[in-house]
Amino acid sequence: GGGEERLVEYYHGHLCARLDAGAAATYSLEAAARDYALGVLDWARMALGAFFRDASPAAFAARASNPNVGLVYRDAEASFEFVRRVDRCLARVEREMGVAGVAE
Repeated sequence: GGGEERLVEYYHGHLCARLDAGAAATYSLEAAARDYALGVLDWARMALGAFFRDASPAAFAARASNPNVGLVYRDAEASFEFVRRVDRCLARVEREMGVAGVAE
């Protein structure tokens, strides 16, 4: 656990090190984490709408050895983890928006 958080912290730190002090001060780690979540949700919109239409054991098997296909499109377990990541990101954004019924 914590891999995504460490990744966001890494990118945030390196970005802020290259920004001028004023810009770096306005882009918080919390904002970077939200931007990451929105990016995951945007990727999910595309992936779920286009690539998972034919998701089946046979489709995953057919793409399994194709290095030009992303892991989430050729490995069922990677796809399940992707869906869990999307769920976490969506819950975060929904909490920020005050959507009723979203657990902490």
